[in-house]
Amino acid sequence: MNFKKIFITSAALGISISLANANNNFRVHAETIKQNNSKTIATGLSSFVIKADGSLWATGMNKYGELGDGTYVNKSSWEKVGDDFLDIECSYNHSLGIKKDGTLWACGGNWDGQLGDGTATETNKPNWEKVGSDFSQIACGSQHSLAIKKDGTLWACGDNGHGQLGDGTTTIKSTWEKVGSGFSQVAAQGNHSLALKNDGTLWASGFNLCGQLGDGTTADRSTWEKVGDNVIQISCGTAFSMALKADGTVWATGYNQDGQLGDGTTTDKSTWEKVGSGFSQISCGAVHSLALKIDGSLWATGDNESGQLGDGTYVNKSTWENVGNGFYKINARNDDTIALKMDGSIWDCGWAYYGQLGNGNEYQRASLKQVLTGAYMY
Repeated sequence: MNFKKIFITSAALGISISLANANNNFRVHAETIKQNNSKTIATGLSSFVIKADGSLWATGMNKYGELGDGTYVNKSSWEKVGDDFLDIECSYNHSLGIKKDGTLWACGGNWDGQLGDGTATETNKPNWEKVGSDFSQIACGSQHSLAIKKDGTLWACGDNGHGQLGDGTTTIKSTWEKVGSGFSQVAAQGNHSLALKNDGTLWASGFNLCGQLGDGTTADRSTWEKVGDNVIQISCGTAFSMALKADGTVWATGYNQDGQLGDGTTTDKSTWEKVGSGFSQISCGAVHSLALKIDGSLWATGDNESGQLGDGTYVNKSTWENVGNGFYKINARNDDTIALKMDGSIWDCGWAYYGQLGNGNEYQRASLKQVLTGAYMY
């Protein structure tokens, strides 16, 4: 069964599903997410898009060589920086990518070993460098990296001061280290990590000052701790976390001073709280959140100082607001939003000081605007 086709067709036609059919639709989409955790778009201080031919395009901050174009020069328009990519992820200083053959590639800042190439730290790498094989999914924290191999083993490297690598220590690692098995998805931002097992159980490690691990405490964890069940997708903000369950409900925990949990308050949480329903995809920025419904409508909440919610204002929101329609994939990081529509067009908004919106030298933009076409619909 072609799950992707079912999702695209139902969303594009604007089909209204009945309550009786809702669980089945979410079950179908849950299978789609499980089969495809790859990201063909990524944003932050830099932005990336994988096009239909596998070519990788980038714009934005390049101070540490994180665009992988062999330079340290920021870009304000889209530039081709690679070929044969299938998955892309970026932090503010380093980037990871998986090619179609399963090889893992890295570039950018490496002062805590986050590229995993075993070299001395404090060395920037402006070219894409092969650092592993047989990988299927990746995530970048602030200065740490996570990756899952095709056999379900979880690997980590980089900064580990808060236990975010989940290996039971707080020691920096400059080479990829196996830290778990049976995993299907990882997420990271800031200094904490989330990981999803094949059975839908949710696990967390790392920094927990704001309750972002959702274990009811504010104590850091250096080993993976089970914090949830029946989850199909995960995302990390800088100090908060979100999880999407198979029934379409969204759950959140952690820092909430800007309303990024979407629960109508600005109160931090240390346990997982249900904050929405009817959703099919989630993504967290530094202090804002995005969620996609199965009909392709895009919803946003949280900090909006740079216009990252895309609603045409610079006013924070503490409840989910509809900001667009016809979308297929979403990604948020830092104060930026990037989204892929069902026709392969790329739209973005938010902060643009480093050129990360890829539309010239804008400083910021509060409305979603098309900036590229031909993205990979995977």
